[in-house]
Amino acid sequence: PHDRLPRPGAGEAVTEPLPVVAAGLAAVLRCPLTGGRLVPVDADRLMSDRPFRDGVHPVYPVVAGIPCLAPAS
Repeated sequence: PHDRLPRPGAGEAVTEPLPVVAAGLAAVLRCPLTGGRLVPVDADRLMSDRPFRDGVHPVYPVVAGIPCLAPAS
């Protein structure tokens, strides 16, 4: 349960940001459009390190630590 996870106390700062996805998963993930590595943009998104046909780097949401690599319907 989440209530057993350690939490910072009052006035205590979190010194390290939480990873977007687990390191082992991040090492094997690839963009389905470009084949490039996925790199964190912020806490909620990953981006391909390679551009797609139009020159734009695809960006994917991360929900609850799970990258959503399926195209939006």
